[in-house]
Amino acid sequence: MKRILLVLLAVVAIPAVAFVVDVVSYSRSPTYLIESCLDHGGRWNYHLGKCECTPEELSSPTVTKELIAHCDKPSPAPER
Repeated sequence: MKRILLVLLAVVAIPAVAFVVDVVSYSRSPTYLIESCLDHGGRWNYHLGKCECTPEELSSPTVTKELIAHCDKPSPAPER
């Protein structure tokens, strides 16, 4: 019985713990922050290391809560 529990622990519990550690470490990585910013409509400023959005984007009636959460603070509108 003890042997079965040890095998079950090795087959199920250890990979599950490794998966959780991997997910948590990825969610804290710079890559995740950049991808998340871009996915929600922001622009990543590599020099400042932050997600930027224009005041026009943030005041739009269609702005999402996710975009607001990802933008550190409004940046000037890009020049065209």
